[in-house]
Amino acid sequence: MMKAFWIVVVLLVLAADWAALHDILLGSEPDYTQEWTWLVASTLVLAGLAWIAVRRRRRGRSAETE
Repeated sequence: MMKAFWIVVVLLVLAADWAALHDILLGSEPDYTQEWTWLVASTLVLAGLAWIAVRRRRRGRSAETE
């Protein structure tokens, strides 16, 4: 259940990233501060989630081998 929740969270963040990039590339906004802020923040969040996932997998594998 928790895995499905995190998959949905990641997909929602990626959808919002897509919308922000769409606004930036098409020039539909007079000021791109919000779009760039969202892209930077989401990159940090996704990198943090990936780092946590890798740490958990490595921790699980090292416990299995010992």
